[in-house]
Amino acid sequence: MKKNDTATNLNASPPRRSPSKRRKPPPDHLHLIRDRQFDRQLTVAEVAAVLRVSQGAIYNRLYRKEAPELRPVKVMGRWRIPESALRQVLGETPP
Repeated sequence: MKKNDTATNLNASPPRRSPSKRRKPPPDHLHLIRDRQFDRQLTVAEVAAVLRVSQGAIYNRLYRKEAPELRPVKVMGRWRIPESALRQVLGETPP
């Protein structure tokens, strides 16, 4: 075995990238949070409390797809409803 053979040398360092091929940093999305362009996501319990109905009633409407006006989204297996959608259902204007 040769000492300069990189295929068999386990201590060989990986090849370096040239400066032009380095990854660009991810874009800064913090301005979206600062400008409040992200809507607050409410849980089923919060929506049920505001509408004064049971959580089961909300779940039934979500699973049967009877509430498209709420624009429900599943996040990590849990339902979330945008606060702006709930305000529209209630007839309120967003802040």
